[in-house]
Amino acid sequence: MSRRIPKKGTNTLGSNASRSNTRGAASIVGMDLPSSRLPARALGKRMREIREALNISQHDLSELAHVDPSNIGKIERGQANPKLDTMTRIATALDTSVSDLTRYVTAEHVAPIERRITAADLIRAREEQLRERDAQ
Repeated sequence: MSRRIPKKGTNTLGSNASRSNTRGAASIVGMDLPSSRLPARALGKRMREIREALNISQHDLSELAHVDPSNIGKIERGQANPKLDTMTRIATALDTSVSDLTRYVTAEHVAPIERRITAADLIRAREEQLRERDAQ
C-alpha cells in the first residue's frame, strides 16, 4: 500500500484544525501536533501496541469491535477522539480495559494553559485556608 505524502504547507490534521492551533505542540510525538490532540495520540499509540501484540490487523479489530475500519486507523494515528462506547468496544475486542487503553494519557498531555485545577489541588487549597484561619 502506498502512502501519500502531503504537499508542503498542507494541513494534515484535518479540516477542523488550524495552523495557529499548534501553539502547544509536542515534540515527543515527532510531529507538529496541537496539545488538544495529545491524549488522542497517546490512546492511539497504546491501542496499536495491544493490537500488534495480538498480531491482528486494523480490519480484524474493526470487525471484532464493530467500528468502521477507517476509524480504527484515525484513532491509532490520534486523528480521532472516540466516544466512550467506541473505546469500550475496542477494549473488549482487544481483551483489555478502557483504563489500559488510556494508560499513557496523563496531565502532561494537556498544555499548561488548558490544564484546570484538579480535585486534589482544590482540597489542598482548602486545607491550607483552614490552617491559616485556625492559626489566627
